[in-house]
Amino acid sequence: MSSLGIIIFSFLRSQYLGLGGFIAACILSSCSSFFYFPDHYGYVNTEKLPIPPESFYISIEPSLRLHGWRFTRSEKEVPPKAVLLQFHGNGQNLSSHFAHLYFTLENKFDLVTFDYEGYGKSDGKPSPQHTIRDGIAALKWIQENYPSTPLIIIGQSLGGAIALKTLIEFQKQNNLPPIAMVMIDSSFSDYRSTSRLIVAKSWWTWWLQPIAWSIVDNSASPESELNQLSSLRFFVTHGDQDAVVPMELGKRLYDHLPEDKKFFWVPQGQHTDFFFHEQGKYQKPWLQMVDHILIKGTWPPPSQLNIFN
Repeated sequence: MSSLGIIIFSFLRSQYLGLGGFIAACILSSCSSFFYFPDHYGYVNTEKLPIPPESFYISIEPSLRLHGWRFTRSEKEVPPKAVLLQFHGNGQNLSSHFAHLYFTLENKFDLVTFDYEGYGKSDGKPSPQHTIRDGIAALKWIQENYPSTPLIIIGQSLGGAIALKTLIEFQKQNNLPPIAMVMIDSSFSDYRSTSRLIVAKSWWTWWLQPIAWSIVDNSASPESELNQLSSLRFFVTHGDQDAVVPMELGKRLYDHLPEDKKFFWVPQGQHTDFFFHEQGKYQKPWLQMVDHILIKGTWPPPSQLNIFN
């Protein structure tokens, strides 16, 4: 990180300019690591969970491993209806993010979540390219451990962009596992456009838009290649009051996806609160939608699930 970047970064933080100022400092320092906020704190006592997780590790290199959790309530003789693979958002680690999807265990799903490099107990440091490598490794782990189980991928916030790029890169050299649906919540498809929009939100940093566009590493952005995922089904959701990733970015992502897709905007919804919104209002309808897809292989008719239409 350059000395100029450190000075500007410190000033913007001291002036409490929020995310826009923070991103501006990241841009000026040309330091992509500042787009990630991992920690190693354990946010839950797993021994007190009704269904505790099983820890596992994925080897990336001889000295580099990713840490993951698998939740299952099924017996070996009764396989799960589907397995959910979570690509979690920025900040913290899997011990907090898993809570978004814990309720799905009641529907006889298995839930798998993992930490990118540098998060939680995973080795290494996060970067745009490393997160894609991590996602590919997680998909391969799913193929090995759930070779014939339907897969539902859920990417939240930053994890949505990571999940989409992972799928694009994975299928260039491998056959995708049987994916029933890809859900993208509160996300974006282009790092440059996202950084530029965030910088433009504050008059303190508005003038940095051209710099954001020219400097931000866009190599991990999935937007230009989303048409390659035409074999998949997408459910995109975004809160209309999202103050972190504005809904216009979610709409832009949706517009670039292939045609088998649905978009649901959450009225008064905040960032990644789809499953928690109004005391879990959308949990049961979402499970009904997924069950219909697993059984019929198609979206439910509007008359059956009007809430998402």
